[in-house]
Formats: sequence, structure tokens, C-alpha cells
Amino acid sequence: FFFLMIRRPPRSTHCISSAASDVYKRQTIYYRATSAEILAAKTLPTFSLEQLYDTRDDSLSITVKPKCKLSLPSSGIDKEFKPSFEDFMEESKTFNKEADMDILDLLNNYLMTNKKTVSDISCKSNLVLPFSTKSSLTKYTEEVLNRRSKVLVKFNKIVKDSLKYIDFETVSSSEYDLYNCYKRIKDYITVKTKDEIVVNTINSTPATKGKVECVLERHKAYLLKASGLVDHTGEYTLYGQLWRALRDKPTQFRKHYKADKFPFSVRFRGDGGVDAGGLFRECIDEICQELQSELLPLLIPTPNNKMAHGQYREKWMVNPSASQTTHLEMLGFLGALIGMSFRLSHLLPLNLTSVFWKQLMGEELNRNDLKTVDAYCVQCLEDIANIEKKGIDATIFESVICESFVTRLSDGTEKELKKNGKEIMVTFDNRHEYVQLVEKARLMEGSKQIEAVKEGLLRIVPQSLIKLYSWRELEIKICGKPTVDVEALKKMTSYDNCKESDTAVKYFWQVLTEFTDEERSLYLRFVWGRSRMPSYSESHTHVIYFTNSSGDILPEAHTW
Repeated sequence: FFFLMIRRPPRSTHCISSAASDVYKRQTIYYRATSAEILAAKTLPTFSLEQLYDTRDDSLSITVKPKCKLSLPSSGIDKEFKPSFEDFMEESKTFNKEADMDILDLLNNYLMTNKKTVSDISCKSNLVLPFSTKSSLTKYTEEVLNRRSKVLVKFNKIVKDSLKYIDFETVSSSEYDLYNCYKRIKDYITVKTKDEIVVNTINSTPATKGKVECVLERHKAYLLKASGLVDHTGEYTLYGQLWRALRDKPTQFRKHYKADKFPFSVRFRGDGGVDAGGLFRECIDEICQELQSELLPLLIPTPNNKMAHGQYREKWMVNPSASQTTHLEMLGFLGALIGMSFRLSHLLPLNLTSVFWKQLMGEELNRNDLKTVDAYCVQCLEDIANIEKKGIDATIFESVICESFVTRLSDGTEKELKKNGKEIMVTFDNRHEYVQLVEKARLMEGSKQIEAVKEGLLRIVPQSLIKLYSWRELEIKICGKPTVDVEALKKMTSYDNCKESDTAVKYFWQVLTEFTDEERSLYLRFVWGRSRMPSYSESHTHVIYFTNSSGDILPEAHTW
């Protein structure tokens, strides 16, 4: 790329004031040439500015003839990564996105567990990454993988300093818009690089001072559960009680990272516990359990979940029927909780669909997303779209398929796909239109509810910070990983009155390794008040402490 800046004088001397006599209107012409053209030593095309300006006396007429010569930098990729530039480019072509994402996943884990940033990594030495754990990387040699890892590290170092110049708020259709360019590369940027920007930005903005104490009554939630009723008004569940306690304080979650560890404290009426952080985390875990139950009308299990069909059978989705004003306000509170988790790294153990996270991020949805919600629906749609492959043509189609332009949503309600859809039958000729309309209706069900969540989220976190992440990264940042990584837990563990080499400590880690994921989650709940591993490993410490006792006491846990 290069540019020519033209400083054109005003059309009349009467336009020039004494304060701005040397100010000219500036025009910039951008010219783009691909590396292939330069390498092939082609003559670059010329153009006349007469095409851009009028031909009156005060306009310009210049022909630009750029001359370019390709020269590699003295200290660049070719020297840093050893092979020649051409060999390096050929080697890069062998990597597809799946392989790069697997390397980036290993790199993300390395940075998190070793409390490092990309700035701490030197490209002069090899990274010790477990490449063999990723099936997509088995065809590459260790040397090639190390080289590719260094490319990704170098790329992150270059991009890191440029992110602050991107306008994430303005939507542009231009492919050269900086944010649109960023969207194409953001999967290749480490989570730690994005996290650094988020923490620095959050800590430089005004924050709400003080902490609110929320008094919750567990017995109300127990009575509701025993009755089998649904809390439509938010009076009985812990989630509803918390929403009522904080709904008049919408900025309470707008805290600085680390400095304000907990945005509110919790006291359970009738319990003797003092909240040093443990009751807060216990409350967060319990309200997430309520959200993913029949106690509240805000979320429902996906059809895959209900029918134990397809993949992602553990997922929940927003309820398209949650349309009352109270429902939408409570969904807005869920958005505020997501914002709190984003700012302060308090995980919400929720299992929500990719449709939820993509709509929250404003990303495009596709049929694969519908498959994670209702695999049976996708199978039926594909069968109808490709029914000719089964030998069914227009003459017998309507004797096999008896459907009108209507679909059933995940909450069981019926939706017409077009005006008078109940009266329009699906035929061989219009079947593709039917498939497209069903897919669109099913993907957009609950969009009103997700918009309410998004509104609550954006009160706590600016959209520019959220858009730094991909939807997968945002999900993990907010909800954590459902599996407990024992090796990662070891790296954030310190020892008091014992050593890692002690026999009892070795037994402890052996037993924890043999636990199922569910049992490990229960262990975390006991010692930490949370059921998932924190995403910011450097901000949490897991301490193993040995007491001097005769061995006749039970284990203790302090969830500060």
C-alpha cells in the first residue's frame, strides 16, 4: 500500500482568513498492489487525477506513475524462522484453520497456566506445547509446529498495539473497514492479549463505589420447589430475590477488576455464615441452577436436551414465551450478571447454546447452530430439500409430505412462516422456500428475549470490549469450561504446612485425577464455592493446608 496526499489551494483568495491562510483541503488517494504483482515485477497501472477532479482552472491534473521495488527487511520472518521466505510461505499454506486453532488453544492454555503474556515469550527459543494431544497436528513435525507457534506469537505482538485504534461501535460494509478486517483475524489472537486490553480499559473507566448486602431467604425457594410452581414474578427463587434487591442499582456490577472483588455480599436469612466471598459464589452457583430448571420461566431445555437426541444435549436456550414485562426485566438482569462476570471474572456455570452467544455478539447464524438446538428438525429439513435423491418427484411429493407453511418452536408454540401459512401447502416446487423459512424462524426464536439480555449486558460492559472476542471465547470467559483440568489446578496451588512432595499430597492429587468431572466439580464447590475452574488463573489461589491433628477430624474448607 502507498498513498499520495494532495494539498489543494482554496478556489478563491476570499476564502482565506488571516488565521488559516496556509490551510488547504487535503485529498488522499490510496493505491493497492498485491505481493504477487510486485514479485512478478509487473508494471503497475497509472491513472489520471482528471477522473477524480473537475477540469476548471483551479483543479489539478496529475498522472501518478508509482515505482515499487520489493525488498525483504534485514531482520524479519526469513531470519527469525530460519527457512527462506518462499519456503516459509509454502509451509504456511499447509496449515488449515483447524490446525491453527488447535495450536492457539494450546498457546492460550500455556499463557493462562504459566501466568504469561505474548510479550513474555521470546521467539528465539521453542515453546513446550503438548502438540501430540491434538489430532489435527499429528502430520506435522515438532520443528514445523514450533515455527508455526512462533508465527502466531509474533502476529499477536504486532496486532496487540493496533487494537486500540479500531472503532468497534460503528458498523461499515466496507471490507477494508478496520473492524471488518479484525473480524477476519480475531480467532488468531490469544485470549490473554484480549484480556489485557479489557482489564486495562475497565480499570481506566469510572466504577461504582461501595458494596450492597443482599439478604436472601432460602426457605422461599425450597417451598416453591416443593410446590412445583414457576416463579413468574421473581418473589420466591433466589434469582428473583437477588433481581429485586439489585434492580434499582443497575450500575452495582460496574466495578474495577481485582480492586472490587465482589460487587455485593450475600446473607442468607437464618444462616450464620459471614460472606468473605464463599456465600457470594454459592449464591451465584445456586441462581444458575435455578435458571436451568423449571423454577423460572426464562430458560428452557433445547429439543436435543428434552429428547436426548443429537449433540449438545446439556444445553439450554431462552424461552420464546418469556414475553411478560417481568420476564424481560429478569432477562435484562441475566445480562447484567454476564457483564459482572465479564468485568470481574466470576463464572456463571450455565450451558447455553451457540445461538445465544452468537446473537449476543451479533454474529451470523447458520444451520449448524440450529443443529445444536434441534438436530431432528435439521434432519427433516435436509430430507425435504433433497427428497429427489430418494426417488420422490413432483407427482408423488404431496402423498409423502403433508406440511403447510407452519413450524413449531422449541417452546411448543406454532408459528406461521408467511401470511396465511396454515392454508399454503408445501409442494415439490416450493419446498426450498419452506426449508429456508423454517430454518430462519427456528434460529430467530427468542431474539426478543436475547435482545433484553443484551440490553442488560451493555449497561455494564461497552460493546467494543465484547466484540474483541469470538462467541466461543466469550462463552468460556463467562461460563468457564465444564471440565476441571487437574494440571491447571496444580499450577495455581500453594502449600501451607506441607510440601508437594509429601506422600499425602501425592495421594490427594492421585484421587482427584481419578474423580469424574462431576466429582471434581463437587470438590470445587466444597473448597471454592464454585463448580467450575476460574478463567483467570492468576487471580485465584488454591491452597492445601495440613493441620496438626490426630487424624480424627473431617476436612475443612474456607471459601474466601
